Amino acid sequence: PDELSIYQAVPVPEKNKPISVAAKLEAPDMLNEALLSLVIKRPVLFKESIVSANHQFLNPLAAQVFVELAKEDLDQFSFGNFAKKFDSEKSFDMEFIYLKSQALWDGFEDEELKTEFTGIFNKLKQKTIHSRLADIGYEMRAAEAAGDKTKIADLATKFNKLTDELAGIHNYQISKS
Repeated sequence: PDELSIYQAVPVPEKNKPISVAAKLEAPDMLNEALLSLVIKRPVLFKESIVSANHQFLNPLAAQVFVELAKEDLDQFSFGNFAKKFDSEKSFDMEFIYLKSQALWDGFEDEELKTEFTGIFNKLKQKTIHSRLADIGYEMRAAEAAGDKTKIADLATKFNKLTDELAGIHNYQISKS
């Protein structure tokens, strides 16, 4: 006889039976949270940055907060009124960020907050650029395999532009240290 009989039969779930869904857990985005906590700490200090920041480097919540803050009179900013603009889940996130801003940046002077903002935003840029460079690497391999010289040239141009941008961030950081 065969040896399969030593294994126990595992019951197969019924098709119509509801499947329990585990809670979706995401890793916290520490850089975006830190950036938001800085802005929430003293929004008037970051008035220009809020309007001019490139949202492609921000997560969806941070981008939405920047858009909403750009509409606010930051000289009369009230966090309580501002948080009401968000749905309950995002409002909870905003409360957490507000508490973080009070604890994390307590005792920091305005210039120190601005320096931290620039450093964190540059880290977000670097993270995004590194991700794009990896994507370009994969696309480049595919274009080379297909022999698509036009695509290769286009990707090389994008790669060079991104590496120049990355070098600019590094040079800025070196000049500030």
